[in-house]
Amino acid sequence: SPPSSPSPSPPPAVPQNKPADGDASVPAEDPAAPPPACAPRKKLFNTHVLVSPSGAIAAFYRKLHLFDCSVPPGFHESSFTAPGPAPVAARLPVGCDENGTVLGLTICYDLRFPDLFTALRSAGATLVAIPAAFSDNTGAAGHWEVLLRARAIEGQCYVVAAAQAGRHGGPG
Repeated sequence: SPPSSPSPSPPPAVPQNKPADGDASVPAEDPAAPPPACAPRKKLFNTHVLVSPSGAIAAFYRKLHLFDCSVPPGFHESSFTAPGPAPVAARLPVGCDENGTVLGLTICYDLRFPDLFTALRSAGATLVAIPAAFSDNTGAAGHWEVLLRARAIEGQCYVVAAAQAGRHGGPG
């Protein structure tokens, strides 16, 4: 009889960023959330938080790639935001098999960096969440949809993306 094929091995270990209670997007100097060594003092982290069905923070990702743009009106995220230390993926308790689904966490401008998506896919992510607030200029140019498709095709994974466009915050 033919040799039996080996049983599939579980996906590789998934890096997870497990927070201290109550951590979210907090100033780097907050003692409840010590900053990574690379974080400048008195800056915030742009943070993607994954909340469990029970309401606990299951994982969080601090944006790696900060958006600094001189195209009018200009925007310099690095003037008030510190970059995070590493990519993060988390196992969801739902999916097509008993192991669940691995979700990669990203934020907005990260979409322009395919190596991040490659790292998440290598960590087992088959789904990547991308909340964003794309600028009018790049959103209107069609970059958003093209980049989403590119990351899904390159990574052979699904992407879930929510975007806001236009004016953000401030008066009016």
